[in-house]
Amino acid sequence: MTGTLITGASAGLGRALALHLAEAGEALILVARRGEALAALAGEIRDRSEAAGVNAPEVHLIPLDLTRSDAIPLLEAGLERHQISPDQIHTLICNAGVGHLGPFTRQSPESVEAAMALNVVSLTRLVHWLAPVMADIPVGSAASPGRRSICLIASVAAFTPGPLMAVYYATKSYVLSLGESLREELRPQGVTVTVACPGPFQSEFHRAAGIAGGGGSVAALPTAAATAARILKGMHRGSAVITPGVTVALWALVGPRLPRWLARKLMHWIQKYRS
Repeated sequence: MTGTLITGASAGLGRALALHLAEAGEALILVARRGEALAALAGEIRDRSEAAGVNAPEVHLIPLDLTRSDAIPLLEAGLERHQISPDQIHTLICNAGVGHLGPFTRQSPESVEAAMALNVVSLTRLVHWLAPVMADIPVGSAASPGRRSICLIASVAAFTPGPLMAVYYATKSYVLSLGESLREELRPQGVTVTVACPGPFQSEFHRAAGIAGGGGSVAALPTAAATAARILKGMHRGSAVITPGVTVALWALVGPRLPRWLARKLMHWIQKYRS
């Protein structure tokens, strides 16, 4: 078996990515904190395959809180239980992330630490663990028959500062910078690194982050499935940075070129409106 490992796969974009890849027959290793949600996703993949009259792909579930200090050894143990070697993972999608809307000084220490632990520390540890394995596998070998790739899910938030979501915006800027740097480092070893920077889409993120908005405003956003399809298309092309949608692509071009004072004030006004 060779397959794709997705973190944060129980809901939102991670779930949508898993469903798209399963439809293409991709073997999956799904990691998330909520084991029941992972089991429900695996059941949906089986049901969709049966309805389509095709064999369901292999789906391996590893319920795990990636913010734990021992997350990597626990992940390795989970892979071993499923009789999977790390060198059988040809694609890594780091999707798990969290954000909170509100003034920095009113955020609880626990929420700040959790955001940094999940968005930065656990992502970095996971890539640092698997990238050397991928880099040591010759392309065309039994373990890696084709391209090996890493996709880091950042956000359109990576392109500017974000008052009232300061930690989230800062962590996503880190993810973008890390991914672009590793793309150049790992290119000679045949590992393609891509950073996806989606804008808002329909997901649980708004409720979890404390972002206001009626059903109508959220319903007007792109679906997670549409966003996932665009990201996978960009990964297939080997894009360095994926900005799904015209609005996001435009902001990725304009946002970093705004005067810093204007970017700060503009994003502050937007976040106030969202709250």
